[in-house]
Amino acid sequence: MANNLAELKFVVADKPQSATISPAERRRVALVARIDEQIALATAQLDDRRPEFTRTKTVVNKETGEKSKVTASKTVRPWYWPQGSKYLLAVRYGLTTLQFAKGTNAIEAPSLKGVVNVLTTVKQAVTAGELDSAITAAVLVRRPKSTTK
Repeated sequence: MANNLAELKFVVADKPQSATISPAERRRVALVARIDEQIALATAQLDDRRPEFTRTKTVVNKETGEKSKVTASKTVRPWYWPQGSKYLLAVRYGLTTLQFAKGTNAIEAPSLKGVVNVLTTVKQAVTAGELDSAITAAVLVRRPKSTTK
């Protein structure tokens, strides 16, 4: 067996780090996915149809220990609502509504079609990183406060 290993060339090597994504970029990607759902919801409402949203989760069989993927339907609640003849839109990150400026947490749209346009604009702003500070503030609100003794 030693003869087989003698034919191999052994070297010292470090495994290259995989391309890691920054926390800010990961948050942007998550928010863009939720905005895409809202665009699909508003577009479906414009077309008088009901959209179908699904999610995939991994389930472990308790007896065999095997993992399998299961697809289930998902409920998506709209971020927008009618207010008189206009619509108001609140962008959410998780359970927290984003504040764009101090004291402002909603965007006004002239119609349901305007909601789609506003969501598209917000999506571009998120992709460009313009809402990173608002997203970070929402994340800090979500985290439980540490208790000091």
